[in-house]
Amino acid sequence: MQGNVDESYRCSQLAQNIFEKYRGTEWHGRLSFSVYAFAFPLKRPLRESIPHLLEGHQAGLVSGDISVSGEAEPSRSDVVAY
Repeated sequence: MQGNVDESYRCSQLAQNIFEKYRGTEWHGRLSFSVYAFAFPLKRPLRESIPHLLEGHQAGLVSGDISVSGEAEPSRSDVVAY
């Protein structure tokens, strides 16, 4: 989907809706990072991603997924700097 912004954004929204329906805690951090660090800023202001990235960071810590927790924190810092 590289280069197709509308399709990427639509797929990220679909993933978010499926997550909201089934609430799989172990994927919360990874999904938040993927959606709000990459797809969401394609159509929305970067500043709107900050709360979601922080939520993904916290979810990664809670679930023990420190790889995604470590990825989400620098991304959040980059958005704040932007």
